[in-house]
Amino acid sequence: MQKLKPRTIEVHVAYSFDMRKQITTYFILFCLASVNSCDDTQKLNNDLTEEETLFPNMDSTAGELNFVPNENAYHGTYKEKGIKQCYTILSEFENGKLIDKYISHVDYYDTLGYLMHSEEYFVNESQPTCTVKYEYDSLRRMIKELWHWKNPDSFDKSIYKYENRLTEILDYSKDSLNSDYQLESTTKVFYKNGKIDLLLTENDDTISYFTHKEDHTFQYSKSNVLGAEFQNGLQIKSIYDTSVWSLERAEKGNVLKMINRDSSENIESTITDEYDSELLIKSTTFSEDGEILFIYDYKYVY
Repeated sequence: MQKLKPRTIEVHVAYSFDMRKQITTYFILFCLASVNSCDDTQKLNNDLTEEETLFPNMDSTAGELNFVPNENAYHGTYKEKGIKQCYTILSEFENGKLIDKYISHVDYYDTLGYLMHSEEYFVNESQPTCTVKYEYDSLRRMIKELWHWKNPDSFDKSIYKYENRLTEILDYSKDSLNSDYQLESTTKVFYKNGKIDLLLTENDDTISYFTHKEDHTFQYSKSNVLGAEFQNGLQIKSIYDTSVWSLERAEKGNVLKMINRDSSENIESTITDEYDSELLIKSTTFSEDGEILFIYDYKYVY
């Protein structure tokens, strides 16, 4: 069974690793979770160089025009501050009242600030529901993700291949520890004049294509439906069948607010992010009526 990754808008509302598997392959990281700061993030300016595919950060990602999970955009900040772990504390509300509060995620970093291991927890669970391990090459490019879902056990693996820049993504899955991985999908990445151009399947069927105009990039589906808009390599809009998410950013590029509107332009939900010394410290999701639905507090271990 394919699962979605990494943190999409939906994940930001209800953070679940179960949504972290397929988005990278099919939608170019609609990672609209929260962004720490863009000082360490190389804005792509619609031109993916080798350095710019060095992927950005898990609790962070602002929908950079990038195919590798944005796990490490802010490793410089984490290294400088000596961050070893990040705990995500989720508070859930109903009718304005707190109904649950628990640690939902724990992320572990190495001495260079790169994410090495992540865990997700559901309410009242002492053992992680899902774990993810990350592997890198000598250039610190992500080359492998290993996912383990529990109760029942299932496993996923993503392999990222490079020829100076990212050229292929291979997704595998298996149902038990001792079984063999089976290839689920292949995504081939193509460029034109130094800019992202096409995503194709292993059979060369189009997944999506891109057009460029000045500092904007537009992503379309195979059926010519606009799915996302980027400016200077950072996502500013994500378009679905019945709703549109738009992003408000600070000067450095970090996301301050995300607004979800329906087809009639009515606001359905809003997410606001707060920072301290370039670190994300709180993310709050509001309903269409302005009621708090979720609060994510981020606590760092140094």
